[in-house]
Amino acid sequence: MNNDFFSFAKQLMVFGLVLCICVAGIKPSLAKYTVNKKPTTVVVTKAENIKSANIALPDLSTHPGIEISGLKANWGETIILDASSATGTHEGMCVFPYKVDIWNLGTAHTGAFQYRLKSGPWSILEGHPGLPAGGFTQAQGHIGLKPGKQEVIVGLDNMNQIAESNENNNIPKAVVVKLKGNCFSIKPNFKSNSSKKGKFLSKFK
Repeated sequence: MNNDFFSFAKQLMVFGLVLCICVAGIKPSLAKYTVNKKPTTVVVTKAENIKSANIALPDLSTHPGIEISGLKANWGETIILDASSATGTHEGMCVFPYKVDIWNLGTAHTGAFQYRLKSGPWSILEGHPGLPAGGFTQAQGHIGLKPGKQEVIVGLDNMNQIAESNENNNIPKAVVVKLKGNCFSIKPNFKSNSSKKGKFLSKFK
């Protein structure tokens, strides 16, 4: 029995010695992996930085200009209107319908944004729920104009809420409008119903 015990103990010692040798042999590869892990991590980090630098962003833009009372003009051009074609009047100004094309030239959804339409003392800030990448909308409403020469200005993302790939095409764009005639000779009537009229007038307050 003693011989069997010593034989088992001897075998256990030999197994332990072999195990120690194997572990010792593995250590260099572990150390090698530890050394190589750092540059590998650096490469991944650089790739993440490059990806974040090229992150998809929206890009709001108006093109090519504005339409007022059915007459279109590119930015920088002139529109000539007659007071007799006004939809109505408001506080000495002739009221005309307008349309502005707004595009998202970017590669991501804009989220909600605002644009401002301004002409002399008349100014209004309009909201939009947002445009998908490559999306388009035609903003419509009414604008008040005084007799004579004036600039009609449109500025996108007026509150600087949207991070865009190109912020330079958000700056105000303008057309010159020459309005002939007298707005006081125009009846303050509207083609829309009374509820829409009340909503329109509230925008001037």
